[in-house]
Amino acid sequence: MQSKTFRRLIAVISTLWFAALSIMIPTASSASSMNAPSGKVPACILKGKQLKGAVYVAPYKSQANFSVYQADYKSQSDLAVYTTSYKSQATACGLWYFVNYKSQANFSVYFVNYKSQADFSVYFVNYKSQAGATR
Repeated sequence: MQSKTFRRLIAVISTLWFAALSIMIPTASSASSMNAPSGKVPACILKGKQLKGAVYVAPYKSQANFSVYQADYKSQSDLAVYTTSYKSQATACGLWYFVNYKSQANFSVYFVNYKSQADFSVYFVNYKSQAGATR
C-alpha cells in the first residue's frame, strides 16, 4: 500500500514540466520479436526492458535504467503512461505502478528537465485504455 505522501509525490511528478530527447518506440505492428529482421524491437521494449510494471523513481540519474522526459502533450510523447493502483494491474505497455524501493521494481526512471537528456518521453493519461506507445 502506498502512503499518501508517496501518492502526492507521484501526482506532483506527473504534473511537472520536463523536457527530454524523444526517441521512437516502434509499435507492435512494426516488429514482432526481439530478433525482428528489420532490426527493430517490439513496442514498449527499450534496452531489453519492458516499459510496464513496477517503476522506481531514482533520486540520481546514475541509479536509473532510463532518463525520462514528461511531455506537455500526448502527441509529443513516445509513451502514454497510466499509473495503476496495484502492482498486479501493471501488465501492459504503459501501465506503471510506482514503488518505494528499487528492489521491488521492474525498472527505474529518472525524470530530467530537458528533452535532450532523456531516453524517451512520457505523457501521463487519466484512463487505462489510453496507455501505450504513441509513435
